[in-house]
Amino acid sequence: MDFIKRLLGMSLKKALKIQDRNNPHKRYGIVVSSLEELKTKGCMKLGVDQVCSVVLEEDGTEISDEEYFKILPSQTVVLLLQSGQCWNGSIDYLKQAYEKIFTNIDNRQNLINEVNSLLKDDNSLVTNLMSMFADSLQQNVDAENIKDDPHWFEGLQFSCTTKTGAMKRNAKQRVRGYLSKAKELESSMKSKAARRKFVDILSLFRKMLEKDGFFEVYFDRSSKNVKTRFCDGKGWFTCGGAHDQKNCSHRHSINPYGSKETRVLFSTWNLDHQIEKSREVLPTLKMAIETCPENKQINTNYFYELLFTRNNLKLVDIRCHKKTKHSGCIMNQKEVFINC
Repeated sequence: MDFIKRLLGMSLKKALKIQDRNNPHKRYGIVVSSLEELKTKGCMKLGVDQVCSVVLEEDGTEISDEEYFKILPSQTVVLLLQSGQCWNGSIDYLKQAYEKIFTNIDNRQNLINEVNSLLKDDNSLVTNLMSMFADSLQQNVDAENIKDDPHWFEGLQFSCTTKTGAMKRNAKQRVRGYLSKAKELESSMKSKAARRKFVDILSLFRKMLEKDGFFEVYFDRSSKNVKTRFCDGKGWFTCGGAHDQKNCSHRHSINPYGSKETRVLFSTWNLDHQIEKSREVLPTLKMAIETCPENKQINTNYFYELLFTRNNLKLVDIRCHKKTKHSGCIMNQKEVFINC
């Protein structure tokens, strides 16, 4: 029985890392089963008398109770703060890093070397930011034509002579994919009349997409339509964060125009439907076709916006892409039908 109790007790413990607030490269491993035990053992590790609060190293969020402690992943990095101390997340380290970088730097390569020397923790916010900074120094972002950056075009499955042309094609292919996915509904329609109606709607969608250029503007850094494109004028894309967040807490960014490697990596970024395409939009479209009242007609503009436009699309780094059901993101049933 004692053995079983000890075994159960061990299963509740988790391994965490304590970050030294004043030294970003000094950490202590610790195995604890509760927040209070973390504070007690943490004091011993750090040689301090009392800890007032425990916060996440990444963004300074306080671990305020045992419930929060229970959901912490193994190897989470935390800081133990004493009275009067505060922590604003890895941005504090970033400030220190910039001070180090811009001291006695006499050329571009030394700058790159200094940045790379600071990339110690793959999971920290400062690493994400510094990696982006180091990568930007080594990328050929401003080059546009194949003659100026031939390496960028290696491996493309189609002929293209400009980066913008290739990125516009990439966006069109993704949007075309949503239309192809919608076509799969046809075989599930209950009647021939419903299938004919569905084919008519798809034909309308295609005409609307052709008019909108299949939204190639989404990835076009040269477009003047800044409200529709997802990138800035240099080609930098910023992650919109998970579907249940307003912004990306990790500040993920990428510039696929910079190098072949970032272009390939960008393929893992998702155009995420907030109101889900497969779980919500397409099933509702099917239902609307099969049950449309005689005095109503299907609001095709509403479905078009949900399937293909930024009204319902968010660009998300794969690390922020949650494949679970988007709770809270549901269709407005009043918009499904309109009066004839």
